[in-house]
Amino acid sequence: NDVTCYPIYASRLVFEEEPISVLSHLEFDENYKVDKSADMILRYENGKSAFISSGFNNYYQSEYNVWGSMAKISTKRAYAVPPHYETSVFLHQDDQVFETVINPVDQFKIMFDTFCNVITKKIENPYDFEKDLLDQAKLMEAIRVSNEEKRLISLSDIQ
Repeated sequence: NDVTCYPIYASRLVFEEEPISVLSHLEFDENYKVDKSADMILRYENGKSAFISSGFNNYYQSEYNVWGSMAKISTKRAYAVPPHYETSVFLHQDDQVFETVINPVDQFKIMFDTFCNVITKKIENPYDFEKDLLDQAKLMEAIRVSNEEKRLISLSDIQ
């Protein structure tokens, strides 16, 4: 699940909950035994779903779209944004597009600094890193099992 960890996590952030089931298809590099492309559907409560597609051999996009009943939000570049790169978030509503420019920032430095400040107790932990790590690992395992068994996997079946 190398290729898809970012959009998988983004779906959990957007919905602020864990998926209830997953259906996945992964293609592996024969030599390195690592996934080179992935397609999946993550189902959430109340009819919400995340459709995720990614691959090392695809044109680099690093973006996502969130569709609702009244609007859509999309990104220009969401992951691995270079420190001096200006990116944007777009709101598509009523046949209009509104752009919010995000000033350049070193996202990796911010994440690393936050982690280090928590470890050294300079700040209180703003996240539950341990629970989040376990939840992401459980989901990644469900994705692996779904691909292996070629079926929908309920996350309640993963221990």
